Amino acid sequence: MAKAEKTNLKAMSTDELQDAVASERVQLRRIKFNAATGETVDAYSTRNSRKTIARLLTELRTREIAAAKN
Repeated sequence: MAKAEKTNLKAMSTDELQDAVASERVQLRRIKFNAATGETVDAYSTRNSRKTIARLLTELRTREIAAAKN
């Protein structure tokens, strides 16, 4: 993950992060559906989508923990 992308996640608001998680999950569902129906799918798109979701959820959890400490 590029350093610029990490700072981009930190700059996003919590609502923006939650919206990004939802849209990325929809995209992952489409990728899996297309793969199951036999359409040509990039081999790395599923992996990249899962990793993006994990990064977003990690940032949300970090903020949740920081808010609980205060």
